[in-house]
Amino acid sequence: MNEPATKHLFDVRHACEQISRLAAGMSYADYASSEVTALAVERLLITIGEAIVRLRDTAPNVASSLRADVRGIITLRNKLVHNYNDIDQAVVYVIVTRDIPELLREVRELVIANGPE
Repeated sequence: MNEPATKHLFDVRHACEQISRLAAGMSYADYASSEVTALAVERLLITIGEAIVRLRDTAPNVASSLRADVRGIITLRNKLVHNYNDIDQAVVYVIVTRDIPELLREVRELVIANGPE
């Protein structure tokens, strides 16, 4: 795996880990009532989306090997950046509790399987 791909995957992994720590043990009610957590999570989701865009541009074979919904991740990033006033926190909470742990596992496996060049 080339160096840029490794860096972008590291960025995704790091952001996923931070989201997992921020939202650990939170119910939806806890999450929805914590403006600071919601804002931090949204910022980290933007980071994930941008890293995936860059991964797709620099290492399309690596991006296409992801089982995660790459297009959906990028769409979420664009919505958070450009349609910030129309964010459904219930949808974000589902992403945080269901999709982020799976993406984190997948990125860790991909890095281990491919290792640096």
